[in-house]
Amino acid sequence: MGSTPRRKSQNGLLKTIANFAGSNGSTPQKLSPEEEKEPFVPSTTGDVFAGANSAKGGGWGSAGAHDAGGRRGWFIWRKKWSILSVLGVFVFAFFRYGGVAPPPQDNDFVKVTGTEFELSCRPWYPAGFNAHHLVSNVLVFAHEHRTPGNKKGRQLVRAALKQASGMGLNVMRIFAHTTDPNFVLQTAPGEYNEKVFKALDFVLVEARRYGLRVILSVLDNWKYSGGIDEFVDWSATSPRRTRERPADKQGDTATHEYDQETKDYEVERHSVFWSDEGCKSLYKNHLKTLVERRNSISGRLYKDDATIFAWDLVNEPRCETWRVPECVDTMPAWISEMAEYLKSLDPNHLVTSGGEGFWGADNPRADDNPQMPASRWATQTGQDFTANTNAKGVDFGGIHVWPDNWEMKQKKFLVKWVTDHMEDSEEHTHKPLLLEEFGKIVWEKDFVKGMIEKKRNPVYDAMTQATLDSVMSGGILRGALFWRWDIQVYLGVGPGEYGVRPDHSTFDIIRNFAGRMRSAVVATPPRKECELGCWVPTVKHHFETCEENMTVCAKYWQDGPAKNGSLESQTPVWPSKEACCQAGGGAYVNGCSAMATFL
Repeated sequence: MGSTPRRKSQNGLLKTIANFAGSNGSTPQKLSPEEEKEPFVPSTTGDVFAGANSAKGGGWGSAGAHDAGGRRGWFIWRKKWSILSVLGVFVFAFFRYGGVAPPPQDNDFVKVTGTEFELSCRPWYPAGFNAHHLVSNVLVFAHEHRTPGNKKGRQLVRAALKQASGMGLNVMRIFAHTTDPNFVLQTAPGEYNEKVFKALDFVLVEARRYGLRVILSVLDNWKYSGGIDEFVDWSATSPRRTRERPADKQGDTATHEYDQETKDYEVERHSVFWSDEGCKSLYKNHLKTLVERRNSISGRLYKDDATIFAWDLVNEPRCETWRVPECVDTMPAWISEMAEYLKSLDPNHLVTSGGEGFWGADNPRADDNPQMPASRWATQTGQDFTANTNAKGVDFGGIHVWPDNWEMKQKKFLVKWVTDHMEDSEEHTHKPLLLEEFGKIVWEKDFVKGMIEKKRNPVYDAMTQATLDSVMSGGILRGALFWRWDIQVYLGVGPGEYGVRPDHSTFDIIRNFAGRMRSAVVATPPRKECELGCWVPTVKHHFETCEENMTVCAKYWQDGPAKNGSLESQTPVWPSKEACCQAGGGAYVNGCSAMATFL
């Protein structure tokens, strides 16, 4: 397996300043169980300043220097003050540009313009990952579980998001609803676990800190907790449950494992969700609670938070037409109704259905579904990619790729599945296309046998290359997110069959993909009429920084993209100095740093 390349760290700078100022530069003290329950509030100064002012006998302006006696004491104090003043300037620059990424502007939401995603008046290409358990991960505490480095879940999540930003990833998809019965967000109709909500608040704040956008899934199709079947059982207008529901297993619900009587009952009951008025009311109330949530850390309403890229109405919605023929009509109607309702509450953010991208039985592309013509199961899920994407209120199309689940492991099919949706989008939906999920099973027992390289990496190569080919040629497929980044929060627990960790060789593919997608984003200056800046990276007097150079943008505006060569050959441009100096998302991995040359 490959490993994550080591890169130059800024820890040396922090330790040098902290030691000089009287701090030991160590990690924060371990909190008590009561303190750990409190939400994380980002510091506006940084631990190094607190350490400097609290150091015994050696603080700035302490009496220690004067007690040494006479002019010599004054000289030492003045010399120390002068050095620390200079260091203070560098520390300010470090935290301003090199430590924490500047947050997105409040009006800087990702938009759709034609068949493109757009951010800051220029095309934006999502390159990211799924981490559906991220909210649950935040709530893991070292005094309750064995964790890596005896760290809290929030620390491990923060480190992973910083790493993601550093390699060029710019978006992640998570489950707002939570599917872990140990960490339930909505405990009953209209009742929410504030502790879990605060964990979601934390994730959004940390994503903003590191320049990552977030797709939030509102409800799950598969799991009971946080899922469709729970809403049906909660509804006051749905039929009462007459059979005990089978317990959830690891992974998605597998109805094919039920006996036929149980399967028929559960499928019919599941279908009630799409037409039952009580379920609709519960879902709309849940949407309203989410979009009007005020983040307990940042104070922002979710609907006003530009960190959020989009809402998924349901993770992989299903309504089985083989048992309930009405699903052909009820599920598409539900998608249209809820997308419009969500837009009425939150016009700032994009919306997509969350479906895998199957075509319905009456769609001319039905034969392009998995396992056709031998099996028609994919045409009987209630989905229709074309109709669902064209629904009013839906901003872009999303597809998933599951070679193992669908028993379609041939590379030829995987690539064709993507290109077929590109063609359908170009011909019929005229909306951007996003590969929201793709993954490949490798069992942990096979890791040492090279199966990651033999089985998983070829799928990741094929999907990322298909996306890059589209982006670099101006195609309608605009981005991709892999399933899934496994953030290890429990010692001794493996990543699972789909989990990918940074020490897997798969991350070499991800890192290359993210870097090239990032190059494509910064290759195009903001449109001239937007009157934004034109900032480019430069090394000036040994300082890694950014400066405004309108000549670069003027040349692009005059010649146009066709005359400027490929996207990756362009001079990288950012609309502001803050964006150019953003750690990870800007010109430098660690942000602009006046001291970089001297480390």
